[in-house]
Amino acid sequence: MSEAAPDDPAWPEMQGPELPAGERRRRWLRIGGVVGAVVALSGGLIWLTRDRIADNVISGQLKQYGLPGTYHIESIAPTRQVLRDVVIGDPARPDLTISRLEIEIVPQFGFPTIGRVTLVAPRLYGSYKDGKGSFGSLDKMLSAGTPGQPFRLPDLDIAVVDGRALLRTDYGQIGAKFEGAGPLRSGFAGTLAIAAPSLTSKDCAASGASLYGTLGITHEQPRFAGPLRLASLDCKASGVHFGDAAVQLDVTGDKGFDGAEATLGVHSGALAWGTGRATGLDATVSGTWRNGLLAARYDALGRGFATQQAAAATLNASGTLRARDGRTELDAALDGGGVRLGEGLGAMLEQWERAAAIAEGARRTAARRARQQVCRHNLVSRQRQRIQPCHSARSADRRQRRDTAGGEPRPVRFRQGRAAPSREFHHRRCRSASYRRPA
Repeated sequence: MSEAAPDDPAWPEMQGPELPAGERRRRWLRIGGVVGAVVALSGGLIWLTRDRIADNVISGQLKQYGLPGTYHIESIAPTRQVLRDVVIGDPARPDLTISRLEIEIVPQFGFPTIGRVTLVAPRLYGSYKDGKGSFGSLDKMLSAGTPGQPFRLPDLDIAVVDGRALLRTDYGQIGAKFEGAGPLRSGFAGTLAIAAPSLTSKDCAASGASLYGTLGITHEQPRFAGPLRLASLDCKASGVHFGDAAVQLDVTGDKGFDGAEATLGVHSGALAWGTGRATGLDATVSGTWRNGLLAARYDALGRGFATQQAAAATLNASGTLRARDGRTELDAALDGGGVRLGEGLGAMLEQWERAAAIAEGARRTAARRARQQVCRHNLVSRQRQRIQPCHSARSADRRQRRDTAGGEPRPVRFRQGRAAPSREFHHRRCRSASYRRPA
């Protein structure tokens, strides 16, 4: 390595006399002033064009997600940015509108980060047609994710004030209201209310459906707890009907939204199905849904249970349920109180009893007719026995005429040794004997 020569121009301080300390201080101040002026000018230019810079950033984000949108910039500050009248989608039929959007900027070493994002009066519109849900232009953003990676909630701190949603379906309109605040991955807390005044399908009609409860997220696991209520449900084809039903829900989803576990508390008023009915039902169900397998344990108590075959004052059913790929396995243990025959089975037994009585009467009638036939046969036999002498006399008369052809008639003797009576006597005796009533 070679050393620089004393007269090297790279060392100006080595050339000429050394400057005094005050002069060196003034030189550095002049340099600092120039640099400060440049920074101030740049900051001023940035501040004056902050709206344009923010507009470019926001429009770039919308283009990145493929979202058509319009907005107005209300204010831009180093720690807070405010947009208003945000419209996503077709302005005539928007998919999302936000009255006011506030974004907090957190300054830190390097680049600043986004703090809490507050949505004031957001309105979300969607549809559910032919078994498929859609939120219009927002579908691309909702379905976006890292290929090959499980779903994760965005790492954002969100606050929603007076949020509303409307879902148009093939069965009717469903409205929702939502409010809450907190980090989406852990710490979010809010309330959710859903109402559907009337829902109709091809065979069923429901009225007064509502859902209300608390929604929270802990360690990327969402949890909802609250009641689901239904005023009435009528299905004409299957004959299912019940009213005043409520289900207390406590559902916790898995981290990747690919499974869940739930506990349900069911209460219902009078219900009917087909030819069966019950005055009330209470049940508890706990189960899990993971990897396409539904496993549940239940315990149900029905009151005033009645079918065509059986009826009971109370009927308890408990067991397990497993379902996967259209295959269902049900294990149940039944216990009833006040069990008796149902109306249909009782009527059937009465019909069988009447049929048995008719059959017994027919059997007795046939037996009586058979006995009468036997008696009649015996009577005829007795009558034939009584008129047998007449036949014998006629036979003897015929033999006598055959033997006396051309000569004197020979006397005919019977076994008793008596001579045969005259022909007129035989005829008179046979006629009288044939009409004689047996003793």
